[in-house]
Amino acid sequence: MYIRALAECTSAPVSPYVERLIDGRLNGLLGEFPAVSVVGPRACGKTTTARRHARVIARSGPPRGSRAFPCRPTAFLDTLADGQPATIESASPFTITDYVDMAIHGGLPQPTLLLSGRGPADWLAAYADHVVERDAPAHFGHRDPQLFRRMLTAVAANTAGVPTALTLAEAAGIDRRTVGSYLSRLADLFVVEQVPAWASNRLSRLTSAPKLFVTDPSLVGALLGLDRQAILRNGDLLGRIIETFVFAQLRAELPVASSRPRLHHLRNRDGRGIDVVVEFADGTIAAIEVKASAAATRRDARHLIWLRDQVADRFAGGVVLHTGPHAFQLDEQIWALPIGSLWG
Repeated sequence: MYIRALAECTSAPVSPYVERLIDGRLNGLLGEFPAVSVVGPRACGKTTTARRHARVIARSGPPRGSRAFPCRPTAFLDTLADGQPATIESASPFTITDYVDMAIHGGLPQPTLLLSGRGPADWLAAYADHVVERDAPAHFGHRDPQLFRRMLTAVAANTAGVPTALTLAEAAGIDRRTVGSYLSRLADLFVVEQVPAWASNRLSRLTSAPKLFVTDPSLVGALLGLDRQAILRNGDLLGRIIETFVFAQLRAELPVASSRPRLHHLRNRDGRGIDVVVEFADGTIAAIEVKASAAATRRDARHLIWLRDQVADRFAGGVVLHTGPHAFQLDEQIWALPIGSLWG
């Protein structure tokens, strides 16, 4: 849905409203341009946010009526760009169970803020049904909805990974030659994101395959039929869903961070890999590893240290985000931070 908000309109508060990172950015854009298009996944809060900035609303469709955290005044990615990643003054109150609960509830407003008990799981299952049975066919023709479901489920099982086309094709039961087409269509629906590999002429043997994420971690549990206990028992899936959760937090900062960051991943043919490489407009980079463990060690930062030594003056800083309570320095320009430090 597209909503136009005229530049001369003033904010019309709608209660209750949870402040978004994007609000300040929208105010700035509406001061410069006559119209702004707000796009994103179904039910992510586009209409609610746009209503916050417009006095008069014209709808292009029929009327429709995360656990919320206070936003830090400075984007976390901007603190990385400055070489001073934000730390927390006291121990983080969150545990691994808390982070898994946040991930399986996700960031879509209705299941996160308005529902309880079985409500969020039921809503998310219906959301996944709607995407594959109605949205996909409506946008891309009469291709079998179950093929979209199987492909989306295959991505969910491989989220935060770099699966080959053959791996996805076998998991989804589709022709390998059509994998790229399905991924592009799911990306157009904002439910899958392909994160490009980082490239540099200073480094050799880097791979070029994109990393795949389900854009909201709640869909992993919904598509795979898993609850908190099932995720906590599966070490591989636990790591994937925690990284997907962190990626969703970082992705939300991209439109508002003044450093104009771009997210990549890094993997080379020697087995080194870094979960997130952030490239800033000034050409510097930062690197982030995500660990489901509660005690980050220097070994967890070994690939960050390697990258720092390879790119030298371009390296702004590195962070190992973990599920434990404490922040501390691991090496020069490299810190261990609780995931909760993303919110200040």
